[in-house]
Amino acid sequence: MFDDPSAFVTHREFAYLFGWLTFVLVALAALARAGRRMIGLAALTVLLMILQSVFVAMRGDYPAIAALHPVNGVALLLVAIALARSAWATRSGVPAAA
Repeated sequence: MFDDPSAFVTHREFAYLFGWLTFVLVALAALARAGRRMIGLAALTVLLMILQSVFVAMRGDYPAIAALHPVNGVALLLVAIALARSAWATRSGVPAAA
């Protein structure tokens, strides 16, 4: 991704697409009355996606803070996994593990 500038554009556009999908995720969780935990996790994905863009925007002035971009990406992945596991458990009728 970092050896060719066109690959970075793909990375950025793919991330922005997922950023918009997180808003859809919150709306669907709320409409489905998925419960506070799942709606909260969906809202947390929105917050983490916003932080991803903020961290990138700070790369010129505050590179130490911008370095949190990949750490936040891992946190975003973990929250998405927790949300998916919770949704899968709810779908199959088994309560999600805490």
